[in-house]
Amino acid sequence: MSKDYRGMNFILPFVSQELKEKSFAGFIVFDLLLSNGNNTGRYFQIYFDGRDIKKESIKKLFPAPQEYKTMSNKFLKRHPEVLNNGVLTQTDIRHFTESLK
Repeated sequence: MSKDYRGMNFILPFVSQELKEKSFAGFIVFDLLLSNGNNTGRYFQIYFDGRDIKKESIKKLFPAPQEYKTMSNKFLKRHPEVLNNGVLTQTDIRHFTESLK
């Protein structure tokens, strides 16, 4: 999950470096709630081959699998303060946090 309003292009280099250090290869999922809002552009999947993120593999996940939503919601229940770091209005945040209850 992104932790602020900056989109995927900003975080990809950091994610790529971390995944290289962990010797990971496979698909990764991004929850872009804070940069894209709570809409159809919230979840994306992209492939990391162990060295590079393959931008041509990007795929919007809509509808997103429930397991991704559950994982994101667990994180947001524990860290609701991150909702203030994105594009969501105070009304959006209130509605969203109410839906987590």
